[in-house]
Formats: sequence, structure tokens, C-alpha cells
Amino acid sequence: MKSKAELLAEKERAYDEFVATIADLDDAQFALESKGEDWTPKDVVAHVAFWEDFLSKMLLAWLIEAVPLPGFDSYDEINTYAVALSRPVEFSKILEDLETAHRDVLRIVTELVSDETLANDVPVAYETRTGHRPLSELLTDYIEHYSEHATQLRVML
Repeated sequence: MKSKAELLAEKERAYDEFVATIADLDDAQFALESKGEDWTPKDVVAHVAFWEDFLSKMLLAWLIEAVPLPGFDSYDEINTYAVALSRPVEFSKILEDLETAHRDVLRIVTELVSDETLANDVPVAYETRTGHRPLSELLTDYIEHYSEHATQLRVML
């Protein structure tokens, strides 16, 4: 299992790669309808920002044994909700929210999670296996989430 420091470094690298993918684009490019996709580039970035914010809330909820974001039956339902919320929002605000959520996650993991805690199971909504998985796996999924959508954006643009 990777250490907290290794996971944080990987997360920062993946975030930087994602942000570099969109750094030189303007508002018009983010609003472009993509080829064969239901989402615009702005929608993709809003999706990533939403899930990053969700991760920070989920980590805090797990630490106090609460349930984050009840009321949805699937990830697809949450994604549809998140993109619909973001459509009227200015792209600069979405980028600001992404940065804030990313920093919140880094702060929570740095300050409240130990290397030992990374092996603990956390409840994960809509998890098809057991409903729980090690925190280190969850963080790795979020690291891969950046790479997945950076690739998607490069193809869209």
C-alpha cells in the first residue's frame, strides 16, 4: 500500500496534469459542443470539480460517521445532477471551485488521515462490491479520475 505522502504527491501530479490540459483554453472553447459527447468541456471540468468537492465532504463525513449526499440511486444520477447544476455557472467560478475542493482534500488528508488510516475501509455510496473499500483505493480512484478526464478533454478539444 502506498503511503499518505506518495498518494498526496500522485494526487497533486494528476491535478496539475488535468489543469494543464485546460490552462490555455478560453470560455468559447469550453462551451464548444463536443463530437459524440453529451457534455461540453465545461461540463467535464464541472464534473471533476463536483466529485473533488464530494470527496472532501465524504472524507469529513467518514471521520464523523455521517452519510454524505443521500438521495441518489447511482453515480450516473449524481453526474447528471452535477452537470445540470453547473450549466448556468461561469467557467471561472467552476475553476475556482475545483481549486478550492482540491486544496480541501489535500488539507483533510494531510491533517486528519494517517498512513495507518489509509488501510481502513470507508463507506462508499453505490459501491457494488461491499459498500466499503480501503481509503487508499478511494484516493487512487480520484487520482485516476483526473487522468481519465484530462484524456477526455484532449480528445474533445
